[in-house]
Amino acid sequence: MLNNVGEKIKQLRIEAGLSGRKLAKLSQHHPSLISKIESGVTKPSLDSLAKICGVLGISLSDFFSGDPVPLPRNLLELLETAQDLSTEEQKMLTKLLKTFGMKFTPLFTNQNKEDYFDDFLKFFTIIKTLKKEDRESLYAFLTSFKV
Repeated sequence: MLNNVGEKIKQLRIEAGLSGRKLAKLSQHHPSLISKIESGVTKPSLDSLAKICGVLGISLSDFFSGDPVPLPRNLLELLETAQDLSTEEQKMLTKLLKTFGMKFTPLFTNQNKEDYFDDFLKFFTIIKTLKKEDRESLYAFLTSFKV
């Protein structure tokens, strides 16, 4: 298993639709390190592997289980977008997501379940473009509803 760590990382990265540079950026590594790991020139430290797995949406135990199940691309996009938020904004987003829970879907009518998450990502992307004060106002407005 340890001989093909790099190959497995590369396979999961490609399945996640990420370039080597994007994986490096999101996992806070230099692109050359990702390249060396994937080509087998070097092996990642446990800390580096944990960060890489986090970006790929799998746990370390899933990585070593032989049959990891990576997160769908839309969840990876949500995580990627959330990484750019401040700690306070991440807390607000977490609270907002918990507030909506599964009751978020009625906001979008005449859609199948697969479309709900895509629409939420679009909604989240729009929110991210707002000024901080506007995001806070929107958050206060949305959380004022009983769901």
